[in-house]
Amino acid sequence: MTVAIPSTVELHRVTCPYCLIGFATVEVTVNAAQQTKQIEGMCEPRRCSSCKKYFRLRPTIQIVGEKLNGR
Repeated sequence: MTVAIPSTVELHRVTCPYCLIGFATVEVTVNAAQQTKQIEGMCEPRRCSSCKKYFRLRPTIQIVGEKLNGR
């Protein structure tokens, strides 16, 4: 018997590179079974909610760690 784990959608606000208060909303599809995240339309330009200028997303890697309780 296989159990299907549904994909979920997360909404992220990406800050605008042109103004201080603007942002664009990006939908990220998370597949828990394969532990993957996919951004729809990664190459498409996004429009700022405040200054109305267009910008593109640039992927980066973020490494997060925790302190170890060492001696």
